Amino acid sequence: MKIFIVLALISIPCFGQNVSGTSSGGVSLSATPTWTGSHIWNSGGASSPSISFVDFARTWQMDTGRLSSGRFELFETGTSFTAIAATSTEVRIGSQTNIAANQSRLYVFGGANGANQDIQGDGTAGAAADQATMELESSDYQTNTNSLLMQYKGVNATGTTLGFSNANLGRIFWGNAATALVYTSNTTPIVFGTNSLERMRLLNGYQLNLGVAGTGSGILGLNGSTSGTVTFTAPAVAGTTTNSVVISNSIQVPGINAGTLALSGTSGAISNVAATATMGMTLKKGSGAGNYTTASTTYVVTDSTNLCFSVVIPTGWKLGIQASGGLGTATAVVQANAALTDNAVCSTANAGVLTEAVTFGNAAGNTESFSLNWVVTGDGATHAVALQFKTSNAGDSATLLNSTATLLPTITYTLMPSN
Repeated sequence: MKIFIVLALISIPCFGQNVSGTSSGGVSLSATPTWTGSHIWNSGGASSPSISFVDFARTWQMDTGRLSSGRFELFETGTSFTAIAATSTEVRIGSQTNIAANQSRLYVFGGANGANQDIQGDGTAGAAADQATMELESSDYQTNTNSLLMQYKGVNATGTTLGFSNANLGRIFWGNAATALVYTSNTTPIVFGTNSLERMRLLNGYQLNLGVAGTGSGILGLNGSTSGTVTFTAPAVAGTTTNSVVISNSIQVPGINAGTLALSGTSGAISNVAATATMGMTLKKGSGAGNYTTASTTYVVTDSTNLCFSVVIPTGWKLGIQASGGLGTATAVVQANAALTDNAVCSTANAGVLTEAVTFGNAAGNTESFSLNWVVTGDGATHAVALQFKTSNAGDSATLLNSTATLLPTITYTLMPSN
């Protein structure tokens, strides 16, 4: 076999035997160990077969078995930089040894500019031509195409993916994966960004932050169909219907013509974070089984069961109360009073008066309409707000109309968040 030398001087060391040629001619090699066909081997000596390529700048050597039996190398002798080192189980680029000892099939060791690998499409127009792909495949890929794919499609790529143009499109794709995971092994957050700025951060402890403090508003845009809805749903757990969706700061809803805040289902509700109170209205009314009367000149509880409401009012919430009825005296035209009271329990009488109304019947036995309104500011405690009444004359009982299902005292309670 002949080796033809072009543009350079080559020196081929074969166990102490060198053959040189000029740039204008060729050489033939006939030596021991023998060059036969495409083989160079050691017929029993201690040295390893090698070929050196020499120019005026450096010498590259290609050998096998120099450091260990069966190992192939291509390295630069002056700096000992290893371009390729191969064993029966691994190919290494940039290093003689796998420093990480991670039993890889391909190991790349970085230099001054890092362990960079560039994969570039050729620019040919087409759905699959101008693209670069790295695909990690399962052992059954030939039948099930199970893989993780990282791909970038160039400016000449055609077609679409998920409705997006393939031109300049990058994607990460799990093909037929049973489970697709993105995670860290410690508490370090996962940060997402656009335009070289952070936009979203997933933190340890189930927290997802949109936007960055001090850089503007965090926006969560939910897209539904033109006739459908977008829903926040907390998964159901044992013993409950659903978990609550908590908004710790304010929630703003566009104007009535632009959008609404809707609660679906008969059990939809707005609660405080501690779940001690639920926004809503409560109606309390008299029994309708006969008028309420009292000869007491100090306030007494009218009906602790039907005309009192006990509720926790959270801090930042308020309870609005509206009460009305008909009040008079039995035998003379004297003053009678009705009042809203706020105490720890419904049975407490003549204490915690919030507001009062005074009536003077125009005749004995007649009643006069009254109304009472108040707002209680929440403090996180339980409030028992009741209707109480009294007469100004112990000899003339006060009468609170409660004669039928429609002629009776009523109280409406409205509990809600409020500034």
